Amino acid sequence: MSREEPLEYRDIVNSMPHALVIVDQKLVIRFANFEFYKLFNLNEQSVLGRHFFDVKGSLASEKDIRPLLEAVIKHDITINRIRLEQTFPVIGRRMLNLAANRISHDGLPGKSMVIVLQDVTQARMLVETTAETLTRTRASIVEVNHRVKNNLASIRSMLRIEARNTADGASREIMERIGLRLESMSRLYEMLTVGEIDGTIEVAPNFEAICDTIAEISSAQSPGW
Repeated sequence: MSREEPLEYRDIVNSMPHALVIVDQKLVIRFANFEFYKLFNLNEQSVLGRHFFDVKGSLASEKDIRPLLEAVIKHDITINRIRLEQTFPVIGRRMLNLAANRISHDGLPGKSMVIVLQDVTQARMLVETTAETLTRTRASIVEVNHRVKNNLASIRSMLRIEARNTADGASREIMERIGLRLESMSRLYEMLTVGEIDGTIEVAPNFEAICDTIAEISSAQSPGW
């Protein structure tokens, strides 16, 4: 796209949300939209007429990318998305998605191509930050769950000791019932949390264990106490 072409075409390209350049078969830049200049903090004088990889402050040449771009016009291939990570002198480290395809003129293959660069730095950083937060949150939840489990076990142990040292049969039976109820709650809690389940549980064995505890509570007798 040259300066002489209708302004409405330039306006359309300049309104695109991603950085865009049009280069010839030698990868010399013939046009760049506003987003390209904005992304790399450049201007027309430092971009137009220069090789795509020679623009100061723009993309550095990568041995795997350059031949691919050269093949877009030569072999009529399309690059859908290539992830690039580079540190630029002005804008710092950026993660970009690169896409490219040959431009056709009146249905015939042309000798130029359009390169689109999508800045995904913030989106990628958000994903990484979210993943790190989830990891820390899961670790904290696991730690809390283990502490609760240990606290329940300590309370059960204290109830056993008190029940054994209580001479009054009625008082001992009350403490045994409380202990068995607490044990049932502990088993359920462990089943749902401490096991670090992935959203599914084996119902039969856990349900059987809870029912056994309920049966012990009903009988008010527990050989382990």
